Amino acid sequence: MLNRFITIHNINKIKYIYMKGVKEIGFIEYRRGNNIFNITNLQVNKEDCSKGNGSILLNYFEKQIKKENDINEIKVCCTDKSKKFYKKNGYISDKLYDNGIDIHFHYHKILKDDRLEP
Repeated sequence: MLNRFITIHNINKIKYIYMKGVKEIGFIEYRRGNNIFNITNLQVNKEDCSKGNGSILLNYFEKQIKKENDINEIKVCCTDKSKKFYKKNGYISDKLYDNGIDIHFHYHKILKDDRLEP
């Protein structure tokens, strides 16, 4: 089965869709702004969760932005349910945001510049 990624460009967002054959496994959307990238949405189909697909999608996204841009910082605001996923993938907690209704966790990751290493 062929794994591939489809890129969709919108005015404000870019979306990568992860496909296995003809089946959409999940997607990641992000925005670029203020010298950082903000992940606005990352979703994997329920039946495809806990199989490494989210990490595959996130790693593809990170490689693409490293290859195509000078910016090396990624930020994400996530729920309690997904914070373990981001920590597992190298993201560091910035702060907790509680508006009295929802609690969100802010994480970030600085991508290493492989071009600087011998």
